[in-house]
Amino acid sequence: MKTFFLCITLLLWFLPDGATNALSIFSQPTASLAGIADEQIGFIPSSATAKKSDKITAPDSGLRMTVFAGNDTTVCLTTDAIPIQGYATDYYYVSWAHTGDGFFDDHTQLHTTYSPGQNDIASGGVVLYLVAINNTPIYTRMVDSVEITIVPAPQCFAGYDDAICYGETYQLQGEAQYFSSLQWITTGDGTFDNISQLAPIYTPGTDDRTSGEVSILLIANELAPCTLPDINGINLTINKAPEVSAGADTLLCEGVYPLAEATAAKYESVLWRTTGDGTFSDSTELNPVYFPGSNDLEGEEIFLVLQAFPNQPCWIVATDSLLLQVIAKPWVFAGEGQTICADDIVNCSGQAHSYEQIHWFVIAGEGTFEYPDSLTTTYTPGQYEIAGGLCYLALLASPKYPCSVAEYAWLELKIIKKPTLQLPDHMISLADTVNLLAQPQSYESCLWATSGDGTFSNAGSPQTIYYAGHNDLQQRQALLSLMVMPLSPCQSTVSDTVSVGFEYPMIMIDNMPDQTLVAGDNLYMEFEVESLEPGQYRWYHNGMWQQNISGNEYYKLQVSYQDAGFYHCVFYNSYFSFSSDTAHISVLTEATQTLTIPAGWSAISSCIIPPNIEILAVLEPIIRKIIIVYNDSGVMYPNTTKNDLDYWNTNTGYYIKTTENCTLTLQGYQQIPAPVVMAKPGWSLLPVNSLQAVSVVNLIDCRPEITAIKEVAGTKIYWSEKAINTLINLQPGKAYEIFNSANYEVPISFPGCN
Repeated sequence: MKTFFLCITLLLWFLPDGATNALSIFSQPTASLAGIADEQIGFIPSSATAKKSDKITAPDSGLRMTVFAGNDTTVCLTTDAIPIQGYATDYYYVSWAHTGDGFFDDHTQLHTTYSPGQNDIASGGVVLYLVAINNTPIYTRMVDSVEITIVPAPQCFAGYDDAICYGETYQLQGEAQYFSSLQWITTGDGTFDNISQLAPIYTPGTDDRTSGEVSILLIANELAPCTLPDINGINLTINKAPEVSAGADTLLCEGVYPLAEATAAKYESVLWRTTGDGTFSDSTELNPVYFPGSNDLEGEEIFLVLQAFPNQPCWIVATDSLLLQVIAKPWVFAGEGQTICADDIVNCSGQAHSYEQIHWFVIAGEGTFEYPDSLTTTYTPGQYEIAGGLCYLALLASPKYPCSVAEYAWLELKIIKKPTLQLPDHMISLADTVNLLAQPQSYESCLWATSGDGTFSNAGSPQTIYYAGHNDLQQRQALLSLMVMPLSPCQSTVSDTVSVGFEYPMIMIDNMPDQTLVAGDNLYMEFEVESLEPGQYRWYHNGMWQQNISGNEYYKLQVSYQDAGFYHCVFYNSYFSFSSDTAHISVLTEATQTLTIPAGWSAISSCIIPPNIEILAVLEPIIRKIIIVYNDSGVMYPNTTKNDLDYWNTNTGYYIKTTENCTLTLQGYQQIPAPVVMAKPGWSLLPVNSLQAVSVVNLIDCRPEITAIKEVAGTKIYWSEKAINTLINLQPGKAYEIFNSANYEVPISFPGCN
């Protein structure tokens, strides 16, 4: 017990004044010693010189325990924790304690950190105690302390970034603590009225104003033992006054106006205004589009004003304007469409404004204007538009500068023609009715009238029928008139008359008999028509008008073969025509034909009509050489009494068989034109009714019913279906077998279809 109290006495001796309360009763268990440590708040000691204290050793009791908390020191507050380095020997347990409101990182370690609290910093220091305990051989506790003086690092705040207007000074409002002195500096060329005050005035220099910004720094110099100052700065923006240009004054043709030439600088926003009544696409855009209003189009000068508002805190607004004069496009109105009567004059009353010159012209016409360069004028239509019934009158307005596009308007002019009517002077009717086919033009309605007692099927139609009355027929004439009413707006009516005669023509003489004449004979024919209306006679030979023959008689002296053919006569006048019967005139001319007949079978024919047409007389020169002659009409055996053939016929052929080659010469007359040969259905014998060779193709080209012709005693053939033609020509004096594919007789004319 003695040793214990001695130890207590010794510890109490070493404790500083007021520290006794920091220690608990020494006889408390070791585990409760940790409770004397407070919350941990650390600081880093500075390198300043600390007060040296002696190590505390145990009294002479055989113990070698030693404890040393460190030298008193002053530290600069640069971090949250202060490194603590205690010393102790021969201890069982150590623990740190403090008198402030900070805390240790680990209060049971000799080497630890202390984080000062707000009270420690405010009071400027703290006392730390190092307690060492040993319980061998006896329980002993020793305490040492160290006083730490805390000097905070300097702190300063220059303010927030800010802006001033060009030409202004700037009032600084700095804040600082724990400093020995202050200093303001700048990155530009400006000046301070006092660089060591927290709130000096800064005047920007030339370079500051040119660059538009500058950095200003506040330096708070440290208190010992701190070695580093604190620096804080702001960026000061120097806003120049806005600059603006609205663009050049403009003379504008009606339309939108893009404000593309406007420029501005150093502004926060812009705003356009107008002294007119137009609008902007966006008045807050630098380059909007301006839409002139109706008042703007009057041509008065207006101003477009551009305002540029400065960046804060500047307040001066830059303004510029341009003078705008809007020239309206020409406007023109030609008037409403008109309808006039032909030969009328058109009154033109146009309207126009915003034009330099005015001019009338016509489209699809050739008429003339009285005053073409005046809004009010007259137009006289030409024949072209009167004939067409339509044209267009156009009014052209040339623009004022700077407009370049002319404008025009037109009106439709309809021209109604006056009614026209032309009836024949005289008409002849062959009955008691008259077909009236009037063709009036450009009319609204019409009305027929008569001087007689007849009636109309429709008196209001230009095409109608007039039924003659009893008196009309007695007088054999009537005067018919047609009145035509015009189309609106025309007012003049037109009328015309026609004299109608009623007559009944008749054929008095139609002496047109068929005749067969011998060359040298005379030809006479007559045709006569009775008519009140004079007429003419025309004679035709084979369809050709005989212009050298006039009158109702045809007289031809000494006819030749060229006069053979078909004749007819036509009587005609303006109202009717009559045609005579057709006369077939045949002419017989002297001719000779020699037939060459081979021995054996063959077929013969001839176009010669001999003076004696008895067949025995014709064949008498070769009768002794003939074995048989026959055709469809009969058969003759010369050496017998069998003879069914009485007369020689030029319109048929004959099969013949002779004992030897022979010739037969026939003299007599050839009939021109040659008689038509009728080909029976099926096979029959075809004579060659010509003195010249006849082309097979020309002969039957117009007779598709004839499909084959072949020699009687030869191999030559014409076969159309097989496209075979070795026959080529029909030789005079011969006869050929012919096939008619039809079930009726087919006429064949010589020399052919033409």
